[in-house]
Amino acid sequence: GWGENLAAFEASGDVADLVPRYFKPNLPIRLEGRFVETSDPDFYRHYTDVFRHWVFRHFFADVERVFEFGCGSGNHVAFLAELFPEKEIVGLDWARASQAILDAVARVKGLRVKGRHFDFFQPDESLTLGENAGVLTFGALEQVGDRFGAFLDYVLAQRPSICVHIEGFVELYRDDELFDYLATRYHRRRNYLEGLLPRLEELHAEGQIELLAVHRHRAGVFS
Repeated sequence: GWGENLAAFEASGDVADLVPRYFKPNLPIRLEGRFVETSDPDFYRHYTDVFRHWVFRHFFADVERVFEFGCGSGNHVAFLAELFPEKEIVGLDWARASQAILDAVARVKGLRVKGRHFDFFQPDESLTLGENAGVLTFGALEQVGDRFGAFLDYVLAQRPSICVHIEGFVELYRDDELFDYLATRYHRRRNYLEGLLPRLEELHAEGQIELLAVHRHRAGVFS
């Protein structure tokens, strides 16, 4: 799908064309355990813009550079670069089209972005984050299941100033809510991310990291 985003961006030069194509209009919205219908056909995309604006401002304001692992279409990378024009923003993904997108963004928009190939299962040890770096994953670890160990070890060795993981953590679902019960069954049937949050809690208890916050974001699309 990132190839489609690349073609659209090269034709328009508009970073809005980096929004993944799964952000379709008029999808039912999940909010606080209920379905809701909105008057804005692009409500969830606009909602995500507000959400990420706050998160990025709050957690990345003081770092010198931000690395988004699993950056996909480069949507968040471009957003970060426009939000923090003084910072270097690096997007990493296994898909080669992703690096081509960020090359085009740097060339067309003049933003301080660059793309680099990265494999969660075989991290490139030659990639150093440097001092005062921030790490971001945004729905990127979903497909690794319980095979997050190599990536976690890599990040721990790099010692970034802060990490922000906006992911589907099955451990935060509740057994007494129908939405969560169904989500848990689907999550595990698809072998999505599991075990990372408990491991981070263990590392916090051992004094190896500081777990600043765990927040349940109870909104999403029903597609």
